[in-house]
Amino acid sequence: MTMLSLEDARTDLRQWRIEHNLSQRALGELLGVTWLAVQRWEAGTHNVPPYLYLALRELERQLA
Repeated sequence: MTMLSLEDARTDLRQWRIEHNLSQRALGELLGVTWLAVQRWEAGTHNVPPYLYLALRELERQLA
């Protein structure tokens, strides 16, 4: 399994959020975290958690 760089994860998260027309607050609520956590992940001040891709995949299934 190839590990994504922090920059890739930040970009992927922001791109996914925008594609699904979600604010940072809305995505945070769906993930069970604060909007500030989402903002920090996207800004790169905190590392994106390793479970994020699994959570986004599940959210995508639920939003479809």
